Amino acid sequence: MIITLLFDSYTAIGTRSQNDDAYYAEKVGDNSWLFIVADGLGGHDKGKVAANTAIDSVVRSVKNRDILDWNEIVEAANSAVRMAQKEMCSDMKTTIAIVYVDEKSTFAVHVGDTRIYAFKSGQIVYQSRDHSVSQMAVAVGEIGPDEIRTHTDRNILTRSLGCNDIVRPDIKPFDNASYDALLLCSDGFWENVYESEMKTCYNKETPAAWLSRLKCICNTRGQRCKEMDNSTAVAVIKGN
Repeated sequence: MIITLLFDSYTAIGTRSQNDDAYYAEKVGDNSWLFIVADGLGGHDKGKVAANTAIDSVVRSVKNRDILDWNEIVEAANSAVRMAQKEMCSDMKTTIAIVYVDEKSTFAVHVGDTRIYAFKSGQIVYQSRDHSVSQMAVAVGEIGPDEIRTHTDRNILTRSLGCNDIVRPDIKPFDNASYDALLLCSDGFWENVYESEMKTCYNKETPAAWLSRLKCICNTRGQRCKEMDNSTAVAVIKGN
């Protein structure tokens, strides 16, 4: 089935000395699209290098493989980051969130706490689960989902690219008819934009308009803090 996707992207440095986020949003085939957001881990040097290394690896894999095995693609990205660590004597790591869409289906793949949301008729029909200590606290009932944003250990990840020789991504396949919009975003974005706001700001308009409203919320709420993290998002809306 032929589909049309409209998309827009945004990234900002915040109050940090450099932007360790990176993203990719392109049509990669006659009827296929690839969207990626990666967040080089704060507190580690060369975070930007790690994020870009992972994205470059995924893009190469998608463009050069006839059959897409997402476990293998993420493992290749992890190996690329591990190789860069050795070459640059660095402890760099990164999260990654990937959405691949073709005429048959959609795949959402992630490692870390960079999130993927899918929307249908203004409601969230899928939200990726963070690989973090705070998400584990939600799982055992210690805190509620909304408390992740203020939890003491919210920045401690349980999975990331570059952490170990083997990484296990979460992979979620979708039927293309099951959603009408997607949002990929780093933690610097979703920590300042609540899910209720993601829904109310979206009304089947252009992704640029949707993202513009969300950026305003992110910046307004983030500026109330002494230190604002990098923030990045890719918004996708299915065309008519």
